[in-house]
Amino acid sequence: MVSFYKMARSGGTDIVAYSRFWRATLRGLESFDAFVDHVFANRDRLTSLPLELHPQAAFILDSDGALMVDRLFSLDRRRGLSPELERWLAIHPIPHLNATPPYQVDVTIGTRCKIEELYQTDFAIFEYVRARGGVAEVKGRRIPLGAASGVAATNVASVA
Repeated sequence: MVSFYKMARSGGTDIVAYSRFWRATLRGLESFDAFVDHVFANRDRLTSLPLELHPQAAFILDSDGALMVDRLFSLDRRRGLSPELERWLAIHPIPHLNATPPYQVDVTIGTRCKIEELYQTDFAIFEYVRARGGVAEVKGRRIPLGAASGVAATNVASVA
């Protein structure tokens, strides 16, 4: 969500321009907290917002909640890209071509809680993959969610 905010606010990168329609439509770009408040207020209509704001789980889970992909890789900024991902894609190193200009975005605890609520399933999937070393073979499986599974769906320490 931080990445999307930076992209929308800056208007794009050197190689990708961001839609003026969505920039005008997404109110609250003056601060990250206001932006998240706007998205949170419209959480029942996330699918009417740009694709970047849709829960990522919607792209990898079928209507029954089973994974439709073979593997999941975590793209954790602290650990970098998985060497397994580079091998699987046969690209080394994976280029970072679409970067917005760097600037710090502070995330308050209240804003983090809203993001965690909006993307609860995404965070649970991320934690599941991260707990397995950053790569998980998952085709057709269901990722158990909730405290009983050992995969926390809320209170994730980092925003991926």
